[in-house]
Amino acid sequence: MKKNPCAPRPLTRQEIEAAGRLHLAFRDEPARGTKSMTIDFPRAVVNMGQVDFIGYTTKQAGKKVSYRHDFAAGSRPLLLASTKQGQLILIGRFRVTGRGVVDLDEQRREIDDRYFKE
Repeated sequence: MKKNPCAPRPLTRQEIEAAGRLHLAFRDEPARGTKSMTIDFPRAVVNMGQVDFIGYTTKQAGKKVSYRHDFAAGSRPLLLASTKQGQLILIGRFRVTGRGVVDLDEQRREIDDRYFKE
């Protein structure tokens, strides 16, 4: 029997607390619990292209809110697709904060999206 080369490691208290802080900052309400997920990352992917924008709907302070984030020209992530059903992956220079998706410049500093131009 072949062993899994990278068996899942246990979730740490720091990871759970960091996820809870991000949830609170973004959604304006504490998380009702935590959920650990096992994700089977693909070894081969298809590069679908660059992502110009992303739109999503969430709840903040109990209200449904829709967002659209337009990525800065130099920070557009790649959209990768797995050969498995239901897996799309974004890889790029951005992070998720309490404000939502935030672009990063080449030095990994946050870009103020109010001022970037195409």
